Formats: sequence, structure tokens, C-alpha cells
Amino acid sequence: MDKLFWEGSGAVFSNNIFYTASSIAMLSDKKPDNRTRFYNNCFYPSAAFAMLNWGSAVYSDNFYGDPLFINPVAGSGFKTAEGYGIKPGSPCQKGGKLIGSNGGADFSGNILPADKPDVGAFQSAIILKAGSTLAKKGGQ
Repeated sequence: MDKLFWEGSGAVFSNNIFYTASSIAMLSDKKPDNRTRFYNNCFYPSAAFAMLNWGSAVYSDNFYGDPLFINPVAGSGFKTAEGYGIKPGSPCQKGGKLIGSNGGADFSGNILPADKPDVGAFQSAIILKAGSTLAKKGGQ
């Protein structure tokens, strides 16, 4: 992979999982400045991200660790996306930052907790009777 993202200034990245199966040559086309912020993100594998030039970006409460995806495979559709949820024991569980005006729901439509959310697109714990039409069925 050539670079992780295009522009290197003024962006805020929170509660994301950055995962690659290849190497990354550079973080962005421009060295990130102090307007670029990374909060509570998971970077995996550490070797692909630890040596990047983060410039003067604000970098807080991020971590390197296997996110323990359920079943990360290529494909399309919602069933494929669900494979990028996290397994029990993932360092991403409750590793997120509470973000105001976050829409209140994860990628599946499940309500986000009032305290520490998971890092990534899916909450690992489903809040019962939250009103989601896409909630996991059968207690999964």
C-alpha cells in the first residue's frame, strides 16, 4: 500500500481499526500536523504502523494489537461486513472514546453504550430492546 490516507492535516480519527495485510510506505502525502488527531484507534499489525512518520499529529490512547476479527474475508454484503466484528477478548472492547453527536448506533444499527464504546464499526455487546432491525439474532 502506498499511503494510508491522502491529506495529512486537519482530520480527526477516533475509534477506528486500521488493519493491513501488507506494508504501508507512508502515512499520507503530507506530514500530519497538529490539526490531525488520532484518538482510541487500533493499529494492526504494529510493524506496519509503528515506523510511520506521524509528524506532529496529536496521538492519544491508541494501541497496537490484533483486533480479533470474527471472520475477516473478502466479499460484499452485510454478512461479509459482520465478519469484521470483534471476538470476546479483543483489545478493542470498550477501548473507544465517547463521541458527541455520534448518531447513537453502530454499523448494524445497534445502540451505542452511554460509556466506553468498542473500537471498530460493530459493538460486541448488544443492548437488548434497543430497536435495531439489524441486531444479532440468537444471542450471537
